[in-house]
Amino acid sequence: MSYFMEFIIYLLTSSIVFLTGVTLGIYVYYNFSKSLTHKAISLLLFFLFVRFLSVHLYLDNNIYDYPHFLLVNHLTSRIGVPIVFLLVFYHTTKEKLHWVHYFHIIPFFLFILNFWEILFSSAQVKQEIMQAMEIEGYAYVWQLGALFSPKQLELLRVIPFYSYVAAIGYMVFKTGNFKKLPLHLQGFFRIVFWFLLANLLPIIISSLGFEQVGSFLVANVVGLFTTLIITVTFFFIPNFLFGLENEPNLEYIENVETIYETLEDDKDVLIFKVEEFMTEFKPFLSAEFSLKFLEKNLNISGRYISAAIKEKYQLNFKNYINWLRIEYFKSVYLPMITSSEQVNLEDIANELGFVSINTFYIQFHKFLNTTPRAYIDQYLMSKALIETV
Repeated sequence: MSYFMEFIIYLLTSSIVFLTGVTLGIYVYYNFSKSLTHKAISLLLFFLFVRFLSVHLYLDNNIYDYPHFLLVNHLTSRIGVPIVFLLVFYHTTKEKLHWVHYFHIIPFFLFILNFWEILFSSAQVKQEIMQAMEIEGYAYVWQLGALFSPKQLELLRVIPFYSYVAAIGYMVFKTGNFKKLPLHLQGFFRIVFWFLLANLLPIIISSLGFEQVGSFLVANVVGLFTTLIITVTFFFIPNFLFGLENEPNLEYIENVETIYETLEDDKDVLIFKVEEFMTEFKPFLSAEFSLKFLEKNLNISGRYISAAIKEKYQLNFKNYINWLRIEYFKSVYLPMITSSEQVNLEDIANELGFVSINTFYIQFHKFLNTTPRAYIDQYLMSKALIETV
């Protein structure tokens, strides 16, 4: 394949990646009412998707010589690892993210500035760079930096990266239990684990003495498979990763024997029993609470319980439980709040039985059309106004 055709492939790939990123950014901005954590993890998965689509889309190994590989390979890790660090930092220390934390992305921007001329040079210059890289590899590119010498660049590439990895490992280890992390972070780390495992496989195969050509083919097959998994994961994030609908449709439990089946025609009696049980024991404050639990304690078919709730509240069982949690927050937690600054919403979300603060925000917005923080601020403002009258 001529260098001209390779450059055309490079140009098309770069354009598609750029346009996809812009489209995705517009979609996320107007459609995702999720938390900052949700958006950050979405961005990370998109980086992984772009990186491996770029690397493994073609069997021609000259893909490694494309100058834009500097962007999708090295910059993905340079921006991705600090984002993961900030996510873990936020969820383990419970501290708020402030403007000073944006300094963590400085190495990322320094790397871009150092190779700005290469990334946006003419087609002829890029083809000359590709020819030189075939002989000298990346050692040639490291000499073309506008700001740093090769040794300084090596420090910029290595020290921040491994420092962040070590810090992330330390914070996760310090929690004492991986399951103490929010479910969305657990899901993200599981994806990263399989992602790394899949991409170490070609190295392992090569070390076993297989022919290099065959190993390269395997690398591309594994890379394409990994890209497919990441793509599916990315586009199904709301249900797959964040567990927003992590409980099955409980309205249709089959083959449940009960001595109260005659209550099917007396939903008023049934709903009274449900409400009395909820008021007295407040089982909805446990994240483990389910229709199965209620069914067992009331000795009433879950199908009939769901039907009664649906008829009175126009909510399915899952939404009914979330509604009870929101109402409990309004009646019990809200009156105790005196300052918005001192409120730890993640702790409150856990105490209310939500699996994560993301779920708390989403359910709160669903029922009250606002966020918990905005609702608290409005409550405190109204309370202060009443007290001054």
